[in-house]
Amino acid sequence: MLIYINKRMLIFFLTYKLACANKKIMKLSAYLKNNGLSPAEFARQAKLTKPTLSRFLKGHRGLAPFTMAKIVKATCGQITYEDLVTEMQERKGNQINNRITE
Repeated sequence: MLIYINKRMLIFFLTYKLACANKKIMKLSAYLKNNGLSPAEFARQAKLTKPTLSRFLKGHRGLAPFTMAKIVKATCGQITYEDLVTEMQERKGNQINNRITE
């Protein structure tokens, strides 16, 4: 699967990656809980649809690069691209492990 990332998004990603090299990974669900936000409220703030956010939080879908950009912007960088990608990779790994044990 190829993901197209334009130059602007790449610069944004690298800036946050360098600035947050030692930062602990934050999951979106933890961010919502820590800030007292419901998924619906956050979806409105990030200009996302409720179903898109819900599918991600439940682990049914990943996120497109432009959707990740909206989340990073809405959280003022508290959640980074790296956080979101790591969360998706962890879920994918868990799904593979669950299939093996079934």
